[in-house]
Amino acid sequence: MVETNKKLGVIIMVFLVILLGSVFSGVIGDALFASRTLGTTTNESATLINVTAVSLTNDDWTDASVIVYNASTEELVLSTNYSIDRENGRITLLTGSGFANMNTLVSYEFYPDDYVKGSNSSRVILGLTLLFFVIGVLILVIGEVKDTFKF
Repeated sequence: MVETNKKLGVIIMVFLVILLGSVFSGVIGDALFASRTLGTTTNESATLINVTAVSLTNDDWTDASVIVYNASTEELVLSTNYSIDRENGRITLLTGSGFANMNTLVSYEFYPDDYVKGSNSSRVILGLTLLFFVIGVLILVIGEVKDTFKF
């Protein structure tokens, strides 16, 4: 009877470990995806004013990812028509560029708040976190089943 209760307890524990492991692996996977994926904004509307910094929705833009078009879809030229502040997400129209008070469309990539900057190896190591979590859950389950049922 005691042996049967122990086996039933192990079966329940294994079920709970698998259930919680699958729930937590989904949460961990979502967090890892967010930490390794750049954000993208396409055709955000902004009205640029001469020598006035205009803030866009997102800040912390990636290098060479900002494209600005005027109303007739003509691409404006960086350093000739406008300047950018990547870190703060601002565009400043330069004096004499001829595009003042015009509606513009801005497309860019940015680093979301959860994104892990730095070397690519940091993001790879984070990706392995989920793998090691799943391996740990499997070792726990296999160990308990093996010890209880004498495999």
